[in-house]
Amino acid sequence: MPPRIFSTTKDLSLYIHVPFCAKKCPYCDFYSCPPHDINSYIKALSQEVDGLFTEAPHLEHTPLRSVFIGGGTPSLFGQESFLLLAEIVHRFTHTADMEWTLEVNPEHFSSSMADLWCSQGVTRISLGVQTLQAKELRHIGRNHTPDDIERIFANASIKQFHSISCDIIYGLPGQTEKGLIDTIEKLTKHSSIGHISAYELTRYPTTPFGKDPSIPFPTEEELEKLTEICHDTIEQAQFYPYEISNFARTVSDESCHNKAYWERRPYLGLGPGAHSYDGSYRLSRPADLSGYTKETAKGYFSNLSVHQLSREEHREEYLFLSLRTRRGILKQEFLHQFKEPLFTGIRKEVISDLCAAGFLREEPQRVYPTRAGMLRADGIALRLL
Repeated sequence: MPPRIFSTTKDLSLYIHVPFCAKKCPYCDFYSCPPHDINSYIKALSQEVDGLFTEAPHLEHTPLRSVFIGGGTPSLFGQESFLLLAEIVHRFTHTADMEWTLEVNPEHFSSSMADLWCSQGVTRISLGVQTLQAKELRHIGRNHTPDDIERIFANASIKQFHSISCDIIYGLPGQTEKGLIDTIEKLTKHSSIGHISAYELTRYPTTPFGKDPSIPFPTEEELEKLTEICHDTIEQAQFYPYEISNFARTVSDESCHNKAYWERRPYLGLGPGAHSYDGSYRLSRPADLSGYTKETAKGYFSNLSVHQLSREEHREEYLFLSLRTRRGILKQEFLHQFKEPLFTGIRKEVISDLCAAGFLREEPQRVYPTRAGMLRADGIALRLL
């Protein structure tokens, strides 16, 4: 018998995975496929929601705090397809101040599409800038140019959104310190940009970048320097790090949706390859569009993996995720969730050592990482386990 999922959920975050990309970037390991049969995908999404509301009818009236449509490349959708996608979001109840983020490739931004996105409730866009160096953009197979980014911020339509986030990547082949600084300074000069996500390039072994040993990636020493420069330059522009890879200009620019992941609040994932968490169970679907379109008609739990977390797994996740954030570990929250104080046994000694080493700081209500600690979050979490 399937478990009763989301039974204690008071509010919810929603993620929809759009798996389509016009082409695959050579560094990307996310699940995606060519943009064919979009109507079958949207029909399957609707069937997934039908099945969900059958199994958990209360979710139809559980308010959404945030929506994130990611991929893939959701901005590939034209007006008709986006309106059908928006209809699925509108089947849920929304909070009055719901944050709705749409991932957008720069080459897809236009006044008409921006107007459409806003008309349906999108409040925030996440632009896949990656770099503003033309040579680097060509090397990583992106379809936009630095001039395209400038045109977006010269377009009055951009001002409709409550917040704009830009993704950048450091550790690119041939990337220079000067080029990275230039990218960050050009982006942060735009007052409408309130959020920067800065990701270190990961060389996944299954990708073209991972398979080609001749590509000139930075050495470990060079990468460490690029990391330091990236963080310094963003912070000098008056953005603060609230998570290991995320920087905000103000509190209202922080991503409500991403904070739901880091703070382990319930979130629902729809689409092939999407994951969900209800406070007790982790649920996931295979990253397979063909299987997804066939299985969703059979009911919500068809081809859905369900795992109930143990107490130890809950504690491990709490520590790993909390130490990625400026918020850190809240002492009372830890006590309430795990029925034991944070400062107990060997953990007390380890935290004291990490504070003395400059990786953690302690306040009366919490223990949180310094910048050096954030960059070593996984290793610190392992020591606390």
